[in-house]
Amino acid sequence: MVRKSALVSALLLALVISNVTVFHADQRHLGQVVYITLSKACSCTLLLCQAGDIIVGNVFSGERKGLLKRLDYSTDKEAARGYLK
Repeated sequence: MVRKSALVSALLLALVISNVTVFHADQRHLGQVVYITLSKACSCTLLLCQAGDIIVGNVFSGERKGLLKRLDYSTDKEAARGYLK
């Protein structure tokens, strides 16, 4: 379950970053980006989640920070499941 969630989180992260960087030239505007992470994970998954947190923190800084909505799957599963369907 944790590996599946980590894989989904990594995939979503890759999609978000690719959309932000690729479509930047087209001047498209995002309304909101949802980032789902795991705070309670095993050691290998935790390293991936921490790396994702760093990347998301670097990409969504300054005025982009308002676009980001962070959800922790470990503590708020119901809210996160609404975005994973």
